[in-house]
Amino acid sequence: MRTRMYPLLSNVTAPICWSSESRVLGSIFGTVLLASTMINVDPSLRQEFLATCRVHLDGDGVAVFQQNPPGWFETVEHAPRVREDPGGITRIIRSTRREPPRMFVEVEYQVGDRVWTHAWGSYEIGDLAGDLASAGFGFDRWLTDDHSWFTARPVA
Repeated sequence: MRTRMYPLLSNVTAPICWSSESRVLGSIFGTVLLASTMINVDPSLRQEFLATCRVHLDGDGVAVFQQNPPGWFETVEHAPRVREDPGGITRIIRSTRREPPRMFVEVEYQVGDRVWTHAWGSYEIGDLAGDLASAGFGFDRWLTDDHSWFTARPVA
């Protein structure tokens, strides 16, 4: 996946980061990125994030999104509990709990003698095209085979 994303991001000259609570930068960009599966939040907050992306996107720009792949919600409970990643990171799934439309997950990461835990809940997206349309976007294309990364463009 990373090799596919680098050409897309090769022209980034000044990435902008801001508090998601403020939601207004007062600037328009050719590309807006909502990564880290932030689109898999409560539907009302998802609409706020999408609207914020649209407000900051130029009319002929592209928005890039990362979501939990649709199949992930059915498979994460059955995924191998321990995975050794290249680079020396061990990932251990401590727990999963499905409460549709949410999946709660707790993962422990280990690098050498350092250990940290990440727990979160992800909402399944039932109508991606509808969610995008309600914020003024049209689905553009999948960037990855597992449908975790995709683009959307503004609609008139």
